Amino acid sequence: VNDFLFLPPPLLGLKGNLEMTLASRLSTHANLGLLDECGPFCRIAVGNLAVVQCQAAVVGCLAAVVAFCLDFITTGAFHPRHILLMASASVAAASTASLLLASLMIFIVMASRRLGVDPDNIASPIAGMLGDFCTLGLLSAIAHFLWEMRDDYWWMQWALIVTYSFIAPVCARFASANPYTSGTLREGWKPVIISMLISSGGGLILSRADKVYKMLAPFAPVMNGAGGNLAAVQTSRISTDLHSMGTPGRMPMRRPSSRNSFSDDGDMPEEPLTPKPTFSGLLSANTHSGSARVLISLAVPGAVCFVTLIVHVQSGGQALPQPLFLLVYVAATLVQVSVLFVAAHGIVGNLWCDGLNPDNAAIPYVTSLGDL
Repeated sequence: VNDFLFLPPPLLGLKGNLEMTLASRLSTHANLGLLDECGPFCRIAVGNLAVVQCQAAVVGCLAAVVAFCLDFITTGAFHPRHILLMASASVAAASTASLLLASLMIFIVMASRRLGVDPDNIASPIAGMLGDFCTLGLLSAIAHFLWEMRDDYWWMQWALIVTYSFIAPVCARFASANPYTSGTLREGWKPVIISMLISSGGGLILSRADKVYKMLAPFAPVMNGAGGNLAAVQTSRISTDLHSMGTPGRMPMRRPSSRNSFSDDGDMPEEPLTPKPTFSGLLSANTHSGSARVLISLAVPGAVCFVTLIVHVQSGGQALPQPLFLLVYVAATLVQVSVLFVAAHGIVGNLWCDGLNPDNAAIPYVTSLGDL
């Protein structure tokens, strides 16, 4: 089924955004102390499980339709049975992965809170990494099983689609009645769908470039994944800080002296909590600019390690990357990550001022820009 070659990119992109936005929301709740009491914790956990189940069912079906359309546009072939197979396998894999990963994210955030570690720093990258691995593995296993059973048990594909057609609205109804997750259903769809379209543009660029530069493909996921994860950490941290100082719709102001003991309170004017969305803003005295510089610097050792590993493996252990290539790759990585951090500062600030929760919308935009 050649159509399946088009399915992983949109499915993994959409699913990864669901897990990373979930991790960001849970991290914000944890840092605000809402997960410390049993009552709010149970409502937040159950509500978010319902949200991701609803979103996963819709996302799985949407990814299958996108993959089918891309295959039809590219090859001109039309196979109705293939769309049924892709939709059933995609929806089942997305929903199962969401249930497992959402439960794991709740555990990780709670464990981080108990151990005194800021979940903003670890939850989103772990969600992005495990989301791709778990979803792709489940998709392969479920699709293989359904394909093997297509003749004797053809009805199983229809049964899965019908089952999740009932599960999705039930979960949506339940989540909309939960005060902690009702806003997610209103605000969470647009960024996820738009980010899929943006990421698809990156896929088209890669497919064309791969025809000219045969060795390019192995390096793209490393750069995209690392840059997106670092920017997601920054996005989650800023969102938590905003929630701790106000409500969406009005940008909190803060004096730089609150973070700099060498400054005089009276001499320092108040500034917006989020850094300016410019490259010069990365060098400012804003506390989030400082954390941005630290996170951007982490991209350098990561790029060196992964590039060395990729070249070493592809050469059968016989070669290492040439110094010029390594230098250019690290420079490209720094440029990409810096652009993502500037975009993250602007996106989070604009969403907050528009009255939207950045936890629900910012990360999909930032990570899809990283892919592009």
